[in-house]
Amino acid sequence: LDSIVTQTFEADTEDWTNGIKTHYLYEDNLTNTAQYTYIWIDTTNTWEETSHMEFSYDEEGLLTEILTYEPDETSGEVVLQLKSEAQYSNENRLDTIIQYYTEDQENWIEAGKIGYQYNDAGQLVQMSSTSLIEDEGEEILVTFEIEYSYDENERLEAYSMKMITEGIELTMLEADLLYDDSGKRIASEISAFNILSSTMEKAERSEYEYNELDELIVDYQYIWDDEQEDWILDMKDEIDYNELMISDVVLINYELFLGEIVESISSQHAIAEVTTYVAEEDNWNFYEKSTYYYTEGTSTYVDIVDDNSISIYPNPFTDQITLSWQGHAHLSLELYSLNGQKIIDRMITPGHEVKVSHLKNGVYLYQIRNNNKLLKSGKILKK
Repeated sequence: LDSIVTQTFEADTEDWTNGIKTHYLYEDNLTNTAQYTYIWIDTTNTWEETSHMEFSYDEEGLLTEILTYEPDETSGEVVLQLKSEAQYSNENRLDTIIQYYTEDQENWIEAGKIGYQYNDAGQLVQMSSTSLIEDEGEEILVTFEIEYSYDENERLEAYSMKMITEGIELTMLEADLLYDDSGKRIASEISAFNILSSTMEKAERSEYEYNELDELIVDYQYIWDDEQEDWILDMKDEIDYNELMISDVVLINYELFLGEIVESISSQHAIAEVTTYVAEEDNWNFYEKSTYYYTEGTSTYVDIVDDNSISIYPNPFTDQITLSWQGHAHLSLELYSLNGQKIIDRMITPGHEVKVSHLKNGVYLYQIRNNNKLLKSGKILKK
């Protein structure tokens, strides 16, 4: 991935205008080393930098540090402002992030901490972010805690966020994810805390549409209307794909490192464009679009895993399958039915046991990837 350019639609001129560009830099070994963000300046017809981040890795290729450069409040010059340092568990899972800020680009002051907890399957179950904030001249310790729950098929089914400060816990957000009988996510609903009523209220809903390859092509977004007591269609995102296979590229993903969760779109092809529309008087009007640009040889650093060392057993299987390989790299397992429907897509670690008792008897296709690079594929039998 080389860059993403976001444009907004001007209804007066019926034309697209540049807005934001995100550009990624790599070393010769394809390690992603930096991300630059720019805004478009109409008066000069040029892109102007607003911020950038620099990435550092250890010998195993784990992301260990992010330096963030942002505009200085006085001079406006983009200077070093923030630093995030990572600590990993013995399983190479992200364990703790320590966040710092600097006022002179030399001395660092601790600003906060993010902690991560996982279940036995290696899935994230809690992310806790703690920091000091100023309130009327006083510093208050505030913790935002996000908890994730999974169903019997190890699919994310719900998450919630609460704020904890001075001994008070307040749930701020709750989300439920809905699936059809085939395991495809069809909708999600979010409720948020209303300060005026001091209650949780419905806020947002998304419904998803897929193509014949089970690639997400439309994300319909609704907002809750209290007067009508119903969901009102508000916006939609339409996703277009190019002919480039997703296995040939690596999309940058470090949101977890920064304390954010952004689920990637599962697809066989790379995204070409995402167009956002606004619903107005029964019409869909352009709002913005993001165009993805790719160049040859751009991918993030990946741990080297010998595909000959990868084992998946037992075969045939009944209730679960186990995967093993040399090293500590995190790999992804994708399981498909013979008609091409994706059934399982998750990150795994060596010795990881995957529950598959819910699958019907028959033959399934599997693919094991390292940062979207296909390492091994084959067939396994459920009986």
